[in-house]
Amino acid sequence: MKQKKDTVYLDHAAATPLLPAVEEVMQPYQEDYFANPQAVHQEGVAAQAVIKEARERIAKVLGVQASELVFTSGATEANALALLGAAQAYRKKTGEKPSVFLSAIAHPSVLNISVSHPEIVDVEIMSVKKSGEIDLESLPDNITGAAVVSVEHVNSEVGTLQPVRDLSQVRGRPYPLLHVDASQSAEFYNVQPHNLGVDLLTINGHKLGGPKGVGLLWVRTGTPLAPLFVAPTDIQVGDYQRLRPGTPPTALIVGLATALNLAQGNYEKNTQIVRDLQQYCLAELEASFPKMRLNGSRDRRAPHNLNVTFLGTDHDYLAAKLSAEGIVVSTTSACQAETGEGSGVLARLSNEDPRGLRISFSTETTRHDIDQLLDALKQLVEVDAKI
Repeated sequence: MKQKKDTVYLDHAAATPLLPAVEEVMQPYQEDYFANPQAVHQEGVAAQAVIKEARERIAKVLGVQASELVFTSGATEANALALLGAAQAYRKKTGEKPSVFLSAIAHPSVLNISVSHPEIVDVEIMSVKKSGEIDLESLPDNITGAAVVSVEHVNSEVGTLQPVRDLSQVRGRPYPLLHVDASQSAEFYNVQPHNLGVDLLTINGHKLGGPKGVGLLWVRTGTPLAPLFVAPTDIQVGDYQRLRPGTPPTALIVGLATALNLAQGNYEKNTQIVRDLQQYCLAELEASFPKMRLNGSRDRRAPHNLNVTFLGTDHDYLAAKLSAEGIVVSTTSACQAETGEGSGVLARLSNEDPRGLRISFSTETTRHDIDQLLDALKQLVEVDAKI
C-alpha cells in the first residue's frame, strides 16, 4: 500500500523515504546495467565499472581507500561481519576465545550476538549512564584485552550521541578494534573514520534517503577480518570485498553512493533544520504534558530524535491510534517491535515504565506536521498522565 500524501511521517529513525535525486540516479542502472557485474562479457564489465565508480565516490567522501569498503545487504550484515569477522580473525591469530564489549543499549543486531553465538565469542556489557552515554570512567580493565568494542554512534531509540572519539582514546592498540555503527548519524554528523578514530564503520542506505537492501562496512587497511559466508579467502587484510561473496546490486550501490554523498555534504545544514524542529516539538510537549519523561540525553542528543514516555499510558495503543489518524511514530526500534515487550533500551535506562514513543524527524518535516501530532496527543493521552 502506497503511503498517503497527507500522512504525517515521524518515523525516520526506522526508515527514510528514497530521495528523488537518489531514485533518479538509480533508474538507468536498474534498466540498462542489469547484467551481472561479475560476468566477463561487455555488459558485465560495464556494470562493474559503475560499481567501481560508486565505490570511489564513497571512499572520497569518507576519506578512505576504496579497497577498504565492503558492500553488504544492510547494517545488520555489516555489524555481524565487523564483530564476528574480527573476532574469528582474532581467535585464529591468538588461539584465544575473543571477547567483545558491547553497550548495554546496543542495537539488537549487535546485542543478539551474545545469544546466537556464545560458542564463538564472550560478550561483556559496558554500563551506560541514565542519559544513555557509555560510562567511560567505569570501563573494566580487561577491555584492553578484548578483540572488539562496538557502539552505536547515535542510539537508534533514544538518540544519545556516544563519546566515540573519547572511547577511541582509552582503548588499547592494536586491540581492541573499535567498531561504530553510524546508521543513525551519517545524515547529521561527520562520520569520516579518521574523525571518529575507529577501525570499523557501518553505514546503512535506508537511514539516509538511500535504498533498502544495501549498506557498507568500512575496514581499516591491515585489520584482520574473516568472512561470514564461504568466500575466496579465509582471512583478509587487503581487498575486503572478497570477504563478501555474491552478486553486487549495481543500482543499490549507486543509490547508496549518491545518498551518502548528499548526507555528508549537507550534514551541518541538515542538523540545523532538524534541531529547530526537535526543540520546538520538545518545548510544546513539555508545556502540554508536565510529567512526561524525556528518555535519553537532553544535551548529547541527535537532532532528529525524541523519545518520550507518558507515564500511565499504553504506548502501543497510543501509536496505533495515531497511525489511524495518519500520524506515524514508533514505540521501539523496528528491529524488536514484534516482541511486544517494550523497549529493552528504556528498561536499562529507567526503573520506571520501559515504554515510550520515538518521534523522529527529517529535513522535510514541518512545524505543521508537529502541530498535528501535538493536537492528536492532547486528545489521546489520558488526563491523569498530564497532571
